[in-house]
Amino acid sequence: MRLKISLLKEPKHQELVSCVGWTTAEELYSCSDDHQIVKWNLLTSETTQIVKLPDDIYPIDFHW
Repeated sequence: MRLKISLLKEPKHQELVSCVGWTTAEELYSCSDDHQIVKWNLLTSETTQIVKLPDDIYPIDFHW
């Protein structure tokens, strides 16, 4: 298994990313301590904020 890593010029999360989850080979979701869940398209490098969680919620896991 190979993992390709690339750094964006402008980060999408402002805090520590606590988990990621792949739905397909081209799409993943990430959540972080900045209370955001973001969808990433790995083919086009497009990101979309899916939800902004309340300030008292710190997501640590995904359940599909």
